[in-house]
Amino acid sequence: MRILQGNRSGESGIVTSVLEDGLGLDTHAVISMNTGNDHNNITVLVNNLRIKTESDAINEAEYHVKN
Repeated sequence: MRILQGNRSGESGIVTSVLEDGLGLDTHAVISMNTGNDHNNITVLVNNLRIKTESDAINEAEYHVKN
């Protein structure tokens, strides 16, 4: 998943669990992220996430080649 908003905007990780509110609605996701030597689990609003697509990986590769 890719984070769309907030301090970690643009970063991606793997959803490890989904948290529900008192009504049983999915409100937050726990995201496992590896950045360099660090491994972090962060909690993100589900509205601030989107599925990472193959075109995202291609765009990232092009960015790294250019920079």
